[in-house]
Amino acid sequence: STASTTRFYLSTDKRKSKTDTRMTGSRAVPALNPGATSRGRVNVTIPATTPSGTYYLLACADDTNVVTEINETNNCRASAATVQITP
Repeated sequence: STASTTRFYLSTDKRKSKTDTRMTGSRAVPALNPGATSRGRVNVTIPATTPSGTYYLLACADDTNVVTEINETNNCRASAATVQITP
């Protein structure tokens, strides 16, 4: 695939939706051969306007939709555990 961008969200469930909060920060992923993976670290910032609550962290590969895929709906992975956001 071509190079892409992974973005990160806070979600009240394990599925990305329009109401999820996108965090500041993303990770550039280089072009990958079939079956290849890419690992790395990224710092993200939770927006100050995020309501208090319990959230899953979503990592969404190719979030800018530059890679043409048969299934565009399976690019997000949710954390196993939740995080608590407090004021």
